[in-house]
This record gives sequence, C-alpha cells and structure tokens, in this order.
Amino acid sequence: MSMNHFILWLKNDSFKAAIVSELPEAFDHARGRFVPSELYLGDVDYLRDESKRLLGFSYIVGRDNPEFEFCQRLARKSPDVKSEDGLLLLFLKQSNTYEIECIQAVGTVIYHNNADDFMLAIPDWGFGELAFDLTCEDIPKVNSTSQP
Repeated sequence: MSMNHFILWLKNDSFKAAIVSELPEAFDHARGRFVPSELYLGDVDYLRDESKRLLGFSYIVGRDNPEFEFCQRLARKSPDVKSEDGLLLLFLKQSNTYEIECIQAVGTVIYHNNADDFMLAIPDWGFGELAFDLTCEDIPKVNSTSQP
C-alpha cells in the first residue's frame, strides 16, 4: 500500500513542502543528492490552528540521543523550527497560537546530503486542511538509482 508523504526542505530559511506518492532511495535537488539518514525522530504529532488546519509538526526529542543534536542544528537553520521543553516544532506557517494534535504517526524519514542539508519525509496519517500552500517550484526529484 502506497502512502503520500510531505517532503519538507529549507529554502531561504523557510520550509517548502510538496507531496510525493512514494519514498525513493534518494532525492536530487539543487543542493545535491539526498539519501536517508540513520536518525529517527520518532512519532510525529500535528500542529493545528484554531480552525484545525495543519500548521506544522511536533516531535518529542530527548536530550540523550543523536537526534537531539540534529534538532539543535535544525533550530539554528530556521526561525520556523523551535526546540523547547523536549519538543521539536516545525512550522510551515507561523502562528502565535496552536495546539498539538496527538497523532503519534510513525514513519518520518530524514534525508541528508554531504553539506549537512536535510529533507524530511512525513507520512500523511490524516493531514486534513492545510494552513499553508504547497510549492510547485524547485521540487526535489526522485532518484531511484543506487549510485552515491
């Protein structure tokens, strides 16, 4: 069974998002080839606005694991990323008010390149209405070859 995923990447310090129908072995993008990482953020919850539209994503991240350092680097790369109180919050649309919808969806994949850039592939376990626009420009291309 195939499941749609959001693929998220940073451009000019802000998240861009597109939908892919399957996860590839790699993505090609302007910043190089992105391959899956060994890191795993765990279950994802959804950030919703007062109209229940999707604003972004939330992960519980402990301090004693390699993912914590990844989250700290990520938070330094963009104001759309907040690392606070053991949570990693990724905003595709900024909002002063939000609620965390407990989904505990599994399957987020972190892709990275040789320059410490990243992409996140987050499975659609019921995204619902979006509070942000999906991008249709400069979308990462699926690379299904096994070459580095």
